[in-house]
Amino acid sequence: MSKNPPLPGDPTKEYVYFMRCDEWLKIGRTRNLKKRLYSVSCCNPRHVFILAWMEGGAELERSLHTRFRKYHSRHEWFRCHKKIFDYIDEHANTEHIYGPQKRRKAATLPTTEDVLEVLARFEI
Repeated sequence: MSKNPPLPGDPTKEYVYFMRCDEWLKIGRTRNLKKRLYSVSCCNPRHVFILAWMEGGAELERSLHTRFRKYHSRHEWFRCHKKIFDYIDEHANTEHIYGPQKRRKAATLPTTEDVLEVLARFEI
């Protein structure tokens, strides 16, 4: 198994990230993706992983929160939705997926269709 390259952590740059936990996505920002992943993971009983990221700060984060407000749940958490995944596929770095304790390859994750099928059961 090949190792993932290190997560970007340039303290002079900000990153907007998409973290995934089951059927939820967290859209937030940080200067250190690795530390942010750890801080969210350590207080969550489920696996949390970084699905994607892009360079950007508060303005980009706010615009994404506004763009996807229809899927907003609480604070920076959003329900998974095809429109968000399409945006991620088009605009963000999705070459590698990072998670606590284990590397997660995209092939081992549920597809967008799988997630949407589960959400449809709950009429979300």
